[in-house]
This record gives sequence, structure tokens and C-alpha cells, in this order.
Amino acid sequence: MFARRLPFYLLLEFVPLYLVGLVTILMLLMIDFFAFLAASFINYHTPIDVMFRALVDRMPFFLSYMIAPSLAFAVLVGLGRLAKDSELKAVYSSGVRPITLLAPIFLVGVLATGFSWVNENIWRPVADQRFKTSY
Repeated sequence: MFARRLPFYLLLEFVPLYLVGLVTILMLLMIDFFAFLAASFINYHTPIDVMFRALVDRMPFFLSYMIAPSLAFAVLVGLGRLAKDSELKAVYSSGVRPITLLAPIFLVGVLATGFSWVNENIWRPVADQRFKTSY
């Protein structure tokens, strides 16, 4: 029974950390872009809807730099917390194999890789073209 709930527990541990990593890296990447938007607004009186479309068109570019580091952040912090709280020792001593711990992490990695592939090959080229021709 414990071994069946363990993957869900690990997903509950890693997914929020992955989202925190995504938001944190997004904010760091967007600092320069917000400065660009502010300069455009001040110097050229760019309408808000045009600036919003520029932000939407730039999002796939930001996603391409956010997905992998956020996953590494989630895995390192999540496993570090589990090790610090001796939860990994408890799991191993209950007879659960280490491969059982890697399955949910691998699943999140496969999903992130698929999302990254769709972003790089479908969304980003279209958005980059719109951004380059419009702004």
C-alpha cells in the first residue's frame, strides 16, 4: 500500500517546487524585457494592448530558458529536503527500491521534455516571427 502512494507523494513534493522554479526564473528573465516595455511606453507612447501582445509573443522565448533549470531546481531541492528530513532513509528501510523513487521524477522529466519540444518546434518560431515583424 505504501509503495503505491509513494509516487503521488513525490509528485506532490516536486510539482510545487517546479512551479516555484518556473515563476522565479521567469521573473529574472523578464526584468530586462519589462525595462524594454517601459522605455517603449515612455519614448514612443506605445499602447498597452501592443505591449501586452509583445509580452505574449515573447513568452515562448522565456519558456525555452525556464523549463530545464526549473526541473533541476525541483529535483535538487525536493530530494535534498527528503534526505534532510530522513524520509529517504525511512523509504529505503521499508523495502522500497530506489527505482520506485525515480519513476515519478522521470515522468515529470518526460512531460517537461515534451512540453519543451512543442514550445521549441511549434510555438516559439511563430511567436518569434510575430515579435520580429511587429515590434
